[in-house]
Amino acid sequence: ILLYRFERSQLADVRKFWESGRFPEWEGRGPGDCYGAEHLTRMLVNMPELIAQTNMDTQSVARLKEEISKFCTWLARNSNKFFCAKYEKPSAEYIENAR
Repeated sequence: ILLYRFERSQLADVRKFWESGRFPEWEGRGPGDCYGAEHLTRMLVNMPELIAQTNMDTQSVARLKEEISKFCTWLARNSNKFFCAKYEKPSAEYIENAR
């Protein structure tokens, strides 16, 4: 739910690097090393819907909401450290393959 359809082929390509063992610079890496604050923000936006599907009690939901709110405030204050300032434009071939 965190990756757009457009990004799923990218994940498949990058996963090959992680799992092949042929690329030392990718050794021990995973999705958290590739996907950053932008994807975390997507998850936070989807949290109410995800929480609604659980059997969490009201008190736990309220506490989680409070902690997420604090975290979002912190992330906003430190956004320049965690969000990309410049994004790469995908090639026409990548866009076509992602469809």
